[in-house]
Amino acid sequence: MYNHQLDAFVKVAELGSFNKAAEAMFISSTAVIQQVNLLEASCGFALFTRSHRGVKLTAAGTSFFEDAKTIIRLSEDALGKARKLADAAETTVRVGTSLLFKCRMIPDIWTKVSERCPELKIELIPIRERLGGAQKLTLDDLNGEYLVMPISNVSRELDDFRAEVTGRYPTVQIIDSSYYGLDTFTMCELNPYVLITQPVYSDIHPNLVSIPLETEYALPYGLVYSVDPSPAVRKFIQAAKKLLS
Repeated sequence: MYNHQLDAFVKVAELGSFNKAAEAMFISSTAVIQQVNLLEASCGFALFTRSHRGVKLTAAGTSFFEDAKTIIRLSEDALGKARKLADAAETTVRVGTSLLFKCRMIPDIWTKVSERCPELKIELIPIRERLGGAQKLTLDDLNGEYLVMPISNVSRELDDFRAEVTGRYPTVQIIDSSYYGLDTFTMCELNPYVLITQPVYSDIHPNLVSIPLETEYALPYGLVYSVDPSPAVRKFIQAAKKLLS
């Protein structure tokens, strides 16, 4: 991963002696000196000043010493991380699961598999939508997403919103929903879909998050009743209007 001449250099710098470095590395002092000489030749400048009392880092050597330790550490970290990934690829099975439907069949299957392959490990990875952690969204964020929306002709505001989205973002795919029931919310929980809805639905499903969408469109929310309501409904509507006003 790195030039192992650095090992000899660092050890000499730490101990201040070729002989002590050789003892610590279990090699001959000649080999240590040769490694340092090769490193200095490669660098093009002296790393040590040498005397009968030992060796001392030059100014350039002092700077190089700190960086060399970092290079060795980063190299070892990178190798260790890669080795863990390689080991995991041989022994670890990762299963994506939703928080609601937690792989109910997996425990029974895994019990039988592990009897035949005891070296295998399992990791359950929660599936999350890429926008799930956002604090707010814009129309640009919806580009390339699957949008679940009420069918056309339910609301003028929704139809205008649909027209702008499909006109500006051809990669958006709209999934029509004739009504918003539990199956609609479960579908969005199991798939990476974005559900266009209102704040009133924010707590209707435990595994869905409600994120404000910055848009000029506002969808009215209220009671839907017949054009020719019954006397009881008409009386209720009138009373409700008075209370709200």
